[in-house]
Amino acid sequence: MECRLGKESPELKQLKHLSNTLPTLQDLLKEKSPGRASYRVKTTNGENSVAIAETLLSESEVGVIRFKMSKGDKIENHLHSENEWIIVISGSFKTIIDGVEKIVKPGGYIYYPPKLGHSGTVIETLDCICITVPKAEGYPDAN
Repeated sequence: MECRLGKESPELKQLKHLSNTLPTLQDLLKEKSPGRASYRVKTTNGENSVAIAETLLSESEVGVIRFKMSKGDKIENHLHSENEWIIVISGSFKTIIDGVEKIVKPGGYIYYPPKLGHSGTVIETLDCICITVPKAEGYPDAN
């Protein structure tokens, strides 16, 4: 399965189509909701390492989550059934997809196809958005 970094793809076209009916990322990022789901995600950078995650949007067709992670945090190899995009706001991370290493920096994004294993290591303190189509199972809903 081909991994696409920053290229137009059928999946990206699907996401763009959905974006016509959903709030913009810019609006979601500046919206301050006291009831917004915020939670911790375990990483593998020491005993107590956690990423802070916040559900920004939770609809049946799309989920949007903001992650903040520390330098050195690692996400072990995993896969899921949804299309996933990671958009870097600040910082950078190294990802390995199907054995291919990529570095993603601010303004860049990476697409992970369904059922393709991927992992990541934070190079510089990371602030990023994770978009899944459809909504990923297991994340809290936004209030």
